[in-house]
Amino acid sequence: MPVMPSEENTDSHVFDKVAKESSDSNASDHPIHQGEQKAQAHHHQSKGPQISDSIPAETKSKEELKAQAQEMNK
Repeated sequence: MPVMPSEENTDSHVFDKVAKESSDSNASDHPIHQGEQKAQAHHHQSKGPQISDSIPAETKSKEELKAQAQEMNK
């Protein structure tokens, strides 16, 4: 039966080595990408209710709306 090395003793994956050792890697070395990104308070703030710019100035009565619906459904 073949002897397989345990996970704790295996070498890192070939892609990990290429990314760390390659001089032409496209991985970012900017400090903001080095640490763990955590959610900030402003990421969870609500933008508030949506208010339309074109609200009609006057509303129609229920009877007028029914009459208009009847006219359109003819």
